[in-house]
Amino acid sequence: MFVANQGGYLYTSTDNGVNWQQRASIRNWSSVAQSDNGATIFATVAGGKIQKSINFGATWSEVASVKNWRTIACDSDCSVVLAGVSGGKLWRSLDFGATWRETESTRNWRSVSLSANGEKMLALPYNAAPYFSTNSGATWSAGPTNLGSLNWSSGFVGRTGNEFIAAPLTGSIVFSDDSGATWASFNVMTSTTSISLAANGTGEAMQCGNDGHIAVVSPFGGTGLARVNGTPWSSCSISANGEVLLATSTTGLIYTSNNI
Repeated sequence: MFVANQGGYLYTSTDNGVNWQQRASIRNWSSVAQSDNGATIFATVAGGKIQKSINFGATWSEVASVKNWRTIACDSDCSVVLAGVSGGKLWRSLDFGATWRETESTRNWRSVSLSANGEKMLALPYNAAPYFSTNSGATWSAGPTNLGSLNWSSGFVGRTGNEFIAAPLTGSIVFSDDSGATWASFNVMTSTTSISLAANGTGEAMQCGNDGHIAVVSPFGGTGLARVNGTPWSSCSISANGEVLLATSTTGLIYTSNNI
């Protein structure tokens, strides 16, 4: 597990959140991404450079240039990396973050996500249509007009690249199980600050909002569950096998669950 404290430190855990290790120095952290084996980590700094670790967060090096970085994601081994700038462009790296090339036009990018092989990408801007790439970010296309230009807060690409899911800050989650060719909506009872999709093929997604709702939903079929405890959630994530949940709150606390 890996979390960033905006205006604070980075933290890692190797025992499902029981114990945490402080990493790196105090920065204005905005987003994190980690390889499947946990060794390679990227972290964006708003108004700074992207930070990279190849030893589970023990030591760090700077990559890319100083920008107002907002969001970052990588494929299964972090060989393909995509990062978005707030009020800037998307940037991609195809060599583990060694070199970077700008791609797509200037927008207020909020969230990016990649498939496991790095070929399919989803990028969500503020108050504009979602953008998709099927060739590791070489070219991009805007999503269908019926998706609207919403205040997108979070999105996720399934491991195979067939499942796409996107959530606005308020309103229904939209999802696709055919790589974005067709879309449907899924009503949720809360605002959405973060969403994460399990990689186990069940279609389970974890969704949380700053109004205290947190849920495991199944927009691709099946049933879900929801909890309300009044906690203002800032982010949440579900493990690849769908068994471990992680959520952070604006109060500075980290919550984990393995009994869904």
